Amino acid sequence: MKKLKPLPNWMRPTLQGVTFWIGHRREFFRGHPLGEASIVAEVCNLIQANLHDKRARKLVCEVMFSEFLPGKERQSILTERARADLVVYKVEGKGKRIPKHIVEVKRASASKKSIRNDLDRLIAVKNELPEVRAYLMVISEKGRPDNFVNEKGRAITGKQKTKGGFYHVRRVCKASSSFSRKESAHYACVLEVFSEQV
Repeated sequence: MKKLKPLPNWMRPTLQGVTFWIGHRREFFRGHPLGEASIVAEVCNLIQANLHDKRARKLVCEVMFSEFLPGKERQSILTERARADLVVYKVEGKGKRIPKHIVEVKRASASKKSIRNDLDRLIAVKNELPEVRAYLMVISEKGRPDNFVNEKGRAITGKQKTKGGFYHVRRVCKASSSFSRKESAHYACVLEVFSEQV
């Protein structure tokens, strides 16, 4: 495989920011896990804040897959859950929007099946639109997501096979009250998804 492209410039501050935000919100809501919808909303805020050229880029939440796959024969997995969490578009003349980045957000505490379904959906999109970059952000509140992060608190590297494609854990950010508390830190991981067809 070719060398992986650098992540977009808004990704790192978004990942780091959401881990600090989780720590902050936990001080308000002790004993109450944050909902996935509130995490998605904060990821959206952080991406928007870090899009450097807002005239040439547009972030849209909850986008119907049919919006960027018009008239194409779609796999059923794209019709079962009709919306992508976040899409970053390139804006061209006369307001034409071209999807460039699709982001799904998932709590690490979600079932393995639910995480796998998101990966499968992103791979299905890559099959239809190979030029679009597709990411799954896995956000963990007070716990190491051991499928993606090793005991040292670092990304599990290398090509990870999944149905119809593969992913790479591209970056892991964390926030902790102590350098040594890797098991109870808050983590944000980004997996970039690739189709075997490209």
